Amino acid sequence: MFLLLSLFSSSANSQPIDTVASPALEARVKEEIANSHRALMNKFGSLPDLKFPVSLVTRDKFNSAIAGTPWISAYFDGQSLVFDLDELEKASPERFISLVHHEYSHAVIFSLSNGKCPAWLDEGLALIAGGGDRSQLFQAFSDWTENRKPLLLSSLDRSLTNLSDEATAVAYAESLIATEYLVKHKGFAQIKGFLSALKQNFNPAAAFQGAFGKNYSQLEAIILLRASNQDSFT
Repeated sequence: MFLLLSLFSSSANSQPIDTVASPALEARVKEEIANSHRALMNKFGSLPDLKFPVSLVTRDKFNSAIAGTPWISAYFDGQSLVFDLDELEKASPERFISLVHHEYSHAVIFSLSNGKCPAWLDEGLALIAGGGDRSQLFQAFSDWTENRKPLLLSSLDRSLTNLSDEATAVAYAESLIATEYLVKHKGFAQIKGFLSALKQNFNPAAAFQGAFGKNYSQLEAIILLRASNQDSFT
């Protein structure tokens, strides 16, 4: 039930394990974490050495830990990376890669910012890392903004999981829209600099303005452009 990986730079070195997962599944998880680490290094450059346990737990145990958030298949709690073993076993190859890369990126972002990254940026970066189909998120965003304003980024700084199911999908879509804008116009190096400033306890608003030359209100205007079907990335 428990898989322990020690991660150093671009390699994954395993410690003794005790898990109900098959050896083949363990090997796939290790391989994709190593692949994710390399992919993130290609984006951000050098990364800190990471060392934390990775748990593959049964559905019952996983559900008991994430009560109230049934759409979650994995999570990083700041100390360990936990996957729903049943979800991994039934996942298509594409879904498996997306799930591991998405969740591992949360661990890297946590390390780069000392856990201080705004939730919307954390999730946006994880969505980019995981890839996959985003059409349902954008449809939820389109439906929401037909007669409602987008959510304020400031309301998504701490968590995206304390909202209604409908609002959660919108929050994820907005997180991706805002993060993709920052990636395209500022780049991963600037994002890494912002995360580093947060880690060093800089004022978040000042660090954001300094890294990106915009404040939240200006970035929210980009989201509004997307809501009105205009090109938000020009």
